[in-house]
Amino acid sequence: MNRLIALVEDNPKEAEDILSHFRHLVSDTEEHFDIKWFKTGGEFLSSYQPVYDMVLLDINLSSELTGMDVAKFLRKLDSHVVLLFVTSLAQYAVEGYEVSALDFMVKPVNYSTFKRKIERALSHCVRKQGEDIILNLLDGVSYRTSPLRIKYIEIQGHSIIIHSTEGNLE
Repeated sequence: MNRLIALVEDNPKEAEDILSHFRHLVSDTEEHFDIKWFKTGGEFLSSYQPVYDMVLLDINLSSELTGMDVAKFLRKLDSHVVLLFVTSLAQYAVEGYEVSALDFMVKPVNYSTFKRKIERALSHCVRKQGEDIILNLLDGVSYRTSPLRIKYIEIQGHSIIIHSTEGNLE
């Protein structure tokens, strides 16, 4: 099973270090990863679909949005995705609790720390797999929700309308 990972990192060298750690992790474990690298928070948010198992996010992005801004917008779009901060600004890690970040890694990230934290994050992904479903809507947008939020499902012609506590989805 391939894990879908979003990496939001504006520094190419640091992004390559993280990608290299993922390649090393594949050789050490049975896990496989599909990683999408986003160079800005805006690029990430503008194309976001709730299909990722995990988001690795730099707090100190040099673009118009900080990593914390991106995390706050992300939580409005997807309250369930596993979020880890990868940052040189350890003093901001405490703010991660505001956006329900699972953990943080301080740059430069060594492989043993990376492996330990990613394995912990993957265990959270496994637990969540049975809890959430992803709905592909007519407009091409994917939407993540819990089956517990669905009140009832209605069929009208060739359309399915899902009535949930979060509104109606077609």
